Amino acid sequence: MAAETLTGDQLAACEKLVKHGGNNSDAVAAFVAVVPIESLFLALNAAATRRNELSRMLQSATAAVFSPPHGAGYAFEAEVVPFLVAGIGHPTTELRVKTLEILSKLASAGAGPQICSETLLLDAIVARLADSDGSVATKAADTLLVVATSPAVGGPG
Repeated sequence: MAAETLTGDQLAACEKLVKHGGNNSDAVAAFVAVVPIESLFLALNAAATRRNELSRMLQSATAAVFSPPHGAGYAFEAEVVPFLVAGIGHPTTELRVKTLEILSKLASAGAGPQICSETLLLDAIVARLADSDGSVATKAADTLLVVATSPAVGGPG
């Protein structure tokens, strides 16, 4: 059960971030101090198939952590990239799409070069072009377009 992978204090921190923190960098930093990103991903994975309030809260907390402008600072840490790769290839369509949305937002905020420098991450995005779910394949194509057209990557912007 996902709630069992997070303590009561960590669940409370998730709820606080989702309800009050949003995209505030200080609120996200305080959240990450209580809930390590690895723990957040593990709880999200455990809750992924449930489609309940806990799953939605964990997805919202994850989106807040990886939102620009602070998101790139967390997303491209060596220990986090494998979790993003796993999210892109997750069995649950919703998590594949949400992970690609996060990367697309980061790329549009200037993180295109960082995505390009992470070969495993870039390969995982490219692999989703052949996803059996059209929404995932479309989101992968959209994400690659945002990455490729980023001025920092050499696109027109």
